Amino acid sequence: MNKLCNKCDILKNITEFYKDKYRKDGKRNICKECDKLKSSLWSKINREKANAKSRNWFLANKERGKFLKRKANKVYRIKNIFKYYARVMARNLVREVCVVCGNNTAQSHHEDYNKPIDVVWLCRHHHQLRHNAMRRGCVL
Repeated sequence: MNKLCNKCDILKNITEFYKDKYRKDGKRNICKECDKLKSSLWSKINREKANAKSRNWFLANKERGKFLKRKANKVYRIKNIFKYYARVMARNLVREVCVVCGNNTAQSHHEDYNKPIDVVWLCRHHHQLRHNAMRRGCVL
């Protein structure tokens, strides 16, 4: 069974829509993808409200929040097993200074997670710059 999304005007499978008990067909009128984009945009525009809402939910649901966090961490470890083990092994390395600026509080950066002890030591600022460049496809 298919349904037309009111936001992107694409005919999609009914499983691509969230549930809504108030609608005749039991599904929302915009698809999950459009709904996520809408929510993400709202969160970016209303950052303080979104953070307060998240903080209040976590304070009201501490045990549930802890459970969900543990579950998310477990799923991440399974999906990114090489990253996880590379980080674990990097904890045992002797920390060096940032190779760019010489800052003492350097972090380990893996160019290849299949080589867990082959790391580049970067301060937080240069580490973030390296990841931003990698996302854009640039090499520093």
